[in-house]
Amino acid sequence: LNEKCMSEVEVLNLIFAYEPEKIVLENINLQIPERDLVAVIGPNGGGKSTLFRLILGLLKPLQGKVLIKGQHHQLRTDLVGYVPQNSKSNQHFPIKVGDVVALGSDESRRWGWGFSKEVKERSNQVLEEVGLSDFKNRSWQALSGGERQRVLIARAMMSKPRLLLLDEPSANLDLQSKTKLYDLLHRVNEKTTVLVSTHDLGLVPHIAKSVATVNHFLHYHPKPEITDLALHVMCGSDVDHHCPLPEMTTLAAAS
Repeated sequence: LNEKCMSEVEVLNLIFAYEPEKIVLENINLQIPERDLVAVIGPNGGGKSTLFRLILGLLKPLQGKVLIKGQHHQLRTDLVGYVPQNSKSNQHFPIKVGDVVALGSDESRRWGWGFSKEVKERSNQVLEEVGLSDFKNRSWQALSGGERQRVLIARAMMSKPRLLLLDEPSANLDLQSKTKLYDLLHRVNEKTTVLVSTHDLGLVPHIAKSVATVNHFLHYHPKPEITDLALHVMCGSDVDHHCPLPEMTTLAAAS
């Protein structure tokens, strides 16, 4: 990376294991510049979600460190926002959209009922930013999968984080919903650095500025390309060998 380019995220000499002598991630070094949009790809079990948890501060590495803007963030939501997999959210919880978004504020962690005027105003603002300004009083249960993902992005953006992590946000969405979702991410990326994990390699050239391939080790490529080296890291084998690749859809049909 250009030394003059300010790094938003630094992962330095990172090693992590859930069990002794069973290393999940090894010698991970990564510098992500400001307002990068990184597609994080790799096989199941390769360490993508573990890397996200380490960046979030939910896990502690055996060695090394993660810095956000040069700081040990310690779960500070003003530095890092997180959107979990759609399958991990309760689709039947009886709550209004505006309240889901407001739960992304620090105020939601305090004792008491309701939200302040400032939080409600910020909730309305981020709903407008994700194109759902008329949805604040709508039931969470009534949303489509694509709408639900946009609400979760709004919730993660409540504290204006410098970095946004999204774990498989396009899983189980149809092509039209994927297109709207990634159009939104491009708008968010104008102000925020974004890391998005995906199994859909066909989307990478359309959604990303760079690619990080994670499979025990990590390879960062500063262009939105699936290189032979990325495939090698992803599959753990030579590209010429058989490698069951993930879904390969394209946004071309939606344009």
